[in-house]
Amino acid sequence: MRFSRFLSLAAVTLLSGSVTSCAPRVQKIYIPTCPHITAYSVADQQQLKREIQAHTEASMIRRVASDYIGLRDQARACQTKAKQVQDHGTH
Repeated sequence: MRFSRFLSLAAVTLLSGSVTSCAPRVQKIYIPTCPHITAYSVADQQQLKREIQAHTEASMIRRVASDYIGLRDQARACQTKAKQVQDHGTH
């Protein structure tokens, strides 16, 4: 009687292992969190250009604007990557 219980337990163990190995594996997909990019109108951009050109001696304004442009480029790249990861994960 003990031996048949052992065989039953062994069969259940083997069967449960084979059933779980057929189950689909869950893959976690991490989507980067990217900063929001503020959209500026064409009129705003033209006004900024005029103001920067009017203050040729204001090198700090130019430096900060240049840094801001770089940050916006990085945010766009992050958003592109996040979209690719999200699109790839949904297929």
